[in-house]
Amino acid sequence: MRKIAVWHEFGGAIVDYLVPQLPDDEVAAYQNEEAFRIGLRDAEILIAGHFNLDAIKDAPWLRWLQWTNSGIDPLVARQELFAGLTVSNAAGIHAALMADYVMATISYFQWDIPRLQNNQRHRRWEPSYTQALQDRTLCVVGLGAVGSEIARRGTAARMKVVGVSRSRRAVAGEWRAIEELDDVLANADFLVVVLPRTAETLGLLNARRLALLPDRSVLINISRGGIVAEDPLVERLVTGKMRGAAVDVFDREPLPPDHALWSLPNVLLTPHISGNDANYARLVADLFLENYANYRRGEKMRTQVDVLGRHPS
Repeated sequence: MRKIAVWHEFGGAIVDYLVPQLPDDEVAAYQNEEAFRIGLRDAEILIAGHFNLDAIKDAPWLRWLQWTNSGIDPLVARQELFAGLTVSNAAGIHAALMADYVMATISYFQWDIPRLQNNQRHRRWEPSYTQALQDRTLCVVGLGAVGSEIARRGTAARMKVVGVSRSRRAVAGEWRAIEELDDVLANADFLVVVLPRTAETLGLLNARRLALLPDRSVLINISRGGIVAEDPLVERLVTGKMRGAAVDVFDREPLPPDHALWSLPNVLLTPHISGNDANYARLVADLFLENYANYRRGEKMRTQVDVLGRHPS
């Protein structure tokens, strides 16, 4: 029998999904940090999102962490804790919903919803013309599970899709290497940034690169804070050098109330919700069960990652 500890806001629901599937294992969720740290001491497996990573120091039997987020930057920052541990993340479980978010925000700007709402409030009848999506170019920077699904959705809408990644990937549309990013930006109507936060991606969309975007462009940022430079982005939005932006991730979260992005009329601002699937507990449980089957066979898991950076993951 293995002990599986669960520390998550939906821990109870995750346990409810897992217990019938794992009758020979002990699966337990915890309601407070003290109980969690006590329960972790004899656990072999931990399913968790953000927690005080120092708790791992008091878990001598822990062998595997199933991280419930996609981004592993908090783990990489404390990589000394993970020597000898297997780690897997939740890459891919957010793909469908995050692609929904992107297509919704594309439609928001395509139809200029704020103007239509303003006209409705003022009972103003002002017919206008809109360019079809099939005449627009969608550039997706980052082609993991989420980026690939966004590219597929864009292709289904008959947009011209250009996917950018470090290594060559099969993509619904045209693939370009990250070294060609500058050329790609110059032709983007909609630019979606969906990259992990790493030393290589921090500041990737800096002032110089943002200046390459055409005035008609809309930036959609669902990656991590720090990848898109916020101050240059604000400057371009204020001066009309970009059409707009949908921003779901920020350098500081929660976003300070006095931040300029709150008040810009050409910004759709959301509080890091693009991956908040209402079925999150089931998705995490299903992924865990898939990875657990491999774990028991001693095989590499589909979402296994190398926190220590010894090889690409």
